Amino acid sequence: MSFWSALRSLVIPVQCIVCTVPDIVLCRVCSDELLLAPRNNPIMVSTLAGQMSIATKLPFSDEVSRLVLGAKDDHNHQLESVLVDSLRQSRSLFPEGLLLIPIPSSERARRARGRDFLLDISRELARDTKDEVIPLLSLGRKVAPQKSLNATDRARNMDGAFRVREDLLSKFHDSLQVNQALIVDDVLTTGATMREGYRALHRAGARCIGGISAAYSLNWRMYGLAH
Repeated sequence: MSFWSALRSLVIPVQCIVCTVPDIVLCRVCSDELLLAPRNNPIMVSTLAGQMSIATKLPFSDEVSRLVLGAKDDHNHQLESVLVDSLRQSRSLFPEGLLLIPIPSSERARRARGRDFLLDISRELARDTKDEVIPLLSLGRKVAPQKSLNATDRARNMDGAFRVREDLLSKFHDSLQVNQALIVDDVLTTGATMREGYRALHRAGARCIGGISAAYSLNWRMYGLAH
């Protein structure tokens, strides 16, 4: 937990992010509901005219937003474990023995959080799945925060934003030639970030077959699960 989170807890009582039961950030009942309820079973969606498959689990909501932010910004280990379990369930829709390539954090986000969140989460996931994690993607230029942008602006913002790290491309050359790769992100909103990661990896010769996320925007169901 960050200093500011600890300070807030002295002023604002801790309560479940879903049902508000006191003294726990996520109660067992709500945790089980998020992870085990049939309506939250992982689904497969597609983008890039069907070229890229993305497995994802939790329909986005206010509660899921609090889950993601609590894990990312407050370093809450219980909420992180729920995100990792959600990613693990998404990961189960793909074959074994893949490379996990996390979406990179911006320099600003790394400074604010003191870590590269998705890299840490991917490594935690890989302890269960036995996949290899390679932080192959990096930001080649500054991008605007995506949160306030619409789908068109998100696509424009991310276009050409990623590059492949040449040092790791060389270091993991053999693995990248033999194994297929999955991109890892926390939330699938419009798919702009995943698509740009997919393009950057394919331009570099990596065999990316898709991506996984813990949560997804309901638009992906509204539009028939295919973009």
